[in-house]
Amino acid sequence: MVGRSFVAVCGRLAVRAGVAESADAGSTAPRFFSAARVNRLLEKAVEEIVKRFPREVFPDLELTFVEGQRRLAGGTILDLRFRDAHDVHWIIELKRARITLTTMDQLGRYVDQLRAAEPSARVEGLAGGFSIDPAVATAAAARGMHVRVLDEGVLRTIAERHGV
Repeated sequence: MVGRSFVAVCGRLAVRAGVAESADAGSTAPRFFSAARVNRLLEKAVEEIVKRFPREVFPDLELTFVEGQRRLAGGTILDLRFRDAHDVHWIIELKRARITLTTMDQLGRYVDQLRAAEPSARVEGLAGGFSIDPAVATAAAARGMHVRVLDEGVLRTIAERHGV
């Protein structure tokens, strides 16, 4: 269950990112969203926090935002791309819920496609989500992929510290 204040923070970010909807063009009343729609909005809000404050979310990586929503070969779109202090490019795939093998397959495709498009770039993949099965973490490590379990409280604190 997502805490009320985290939903409020995410709602404000979603509105600022232009993904929230209203009942009609003249109304300021928000629509009631399905659970799936709420999860998509929350995922976008988490993405916005990571994009704007990557060094606070992943302090050990010293990331700088490079680009987001990039279309790769085959029409796939990577969520976020960062570069670290060692000029390693990090593709980050965020999930609002559990990191799964499907998530890791998706991230692996993005990393492979970016490596093919930019052969001189050193590219790493990282999946972030709110839970992960130990078997998935083991499989990710075996493939050379990184995973991070995100903490809603930490994300909320980061967002509130910056007034978002």
